[in-house]
Amino acid sequence: MNAIKKKVSIKAVLALLLILVMTVSLAACGSTQAADDASGAAGALTWSYTKENKTLTVAGNGNMDNYASSADVPWKDVRTSVENVIVSPGVTSVGDYAFYYMPALKSVSLPTGITSVGKYAFGFCSALENITLPDGVTSVGDSAFEACTALKTIVLPMSVTSLGERAFAFCSSMTDATIAAPITEIRAETFLDCRSLNSLVLNTALTEDKVAQNAFEGASRNFADAVRRDTVEGVYAISITYVYEDGSEAKAPIREEKTSGESYVYMTPEIEGYTPDKTVVQGTVGATGVSEKVTYKKNAETEETTAETEAETTAPVTEEADDEVTVGTIIAIVVLVLVIAGIVVGGILLVRMDKKPKNATNAKNKKK
Repeated sequence: MNAIKKKVSIKAVLALLLILVMTVSLAACGSTQAADDASGAAGALTWSYTKENKTLTVAGNGNMDNYASSADVPWKDVRTSVENVIVSPGVTSVGDYAFYYMPALKSVSLPTGITSVGKYAFGFCSALENITLPDGVTSVGDSAFEACTALKTIVLPMSVTSLGERAFAFCSSMTDATIAAPITEIRAETFLDCRSLNSLVLNTALTEDKVAQNAFEGASRNFADAVRRDTVEGVYAISITYVYEDGSEAKAPIREEKTSGESYVYMTPEIEGYTPDKTVVQGTVGATGVSEKVTYKKNAETEETTAETEAETTAPVTEEADDEVTVGTIIAIVVLVLVIAGIVVGGILLVRMDKKPKNATNAKNKKK
């Protein structure tokens, strides 16, 4: 009787294992859903996230709390879905790790009244291309923008007096850094591996002995290459072009001039049936001006309609479609292999279990 119970128990376990294999395999074919609307308290402040526009808003009066890591922020559950951050007027600081590792973050709006940006505040926000620090900010913390690999331009407002270590380390796309603000030292690895830096402006009060030896390690510009200036000045061109994927013009380009350090915001015009890769172009004018390109991609529905129309005379097959089919086929094959492997292994084990009692019975009969 015990042997029968044991056999049944093991079969039940094997059945559960097979179900688990199938569940995990099928789950691999699914996609992660975007975070839903959410809101809550953040110390003395409040926060809210809107799924529709993927925007996180922090509002209230006073300083933002400092956090020990991204796992401690009140909005941690929506962190990887956020594309836009709005800090409302009344908030007076950006806390440590507040917006750390938001991989989808593209746009940040900070109000006048912010006085400090904490350590790792925007660290590892790899999609963030531009940010305007408002007048009144006096300190930028350690690693505040570390590994913002898409960040192109930074202009410190003249109110900044303190810039932390590794503040812009690994900002590999940064082409323009203007630090005419009266900071008195450039600390360790501030511009580590900023290998695209074409323009560097530093204030005249900075001396070489106040610049850490490795402050510009791996960067394409260093202290000796810098233009020395004590004001944010100069008028530079802004050029924004709108094109389709084939490079043809989609909308008339924007051509303007603004002063270095001045912020700019241009909403991308809509084109029916197409989605732009940037819904807004914004940032701060640096010492090399601004040159941006917005590319419109045909919507999936439009592509399907076009494909159906062309199918009347031809049988078009695109590389993109081939890629999608190939990826889907590979995933389906992997899932099928996992399921079959689980079933086969389970079947073998069950067959072996069925044979063992018979062998044991035969052995007993021989002894008799």
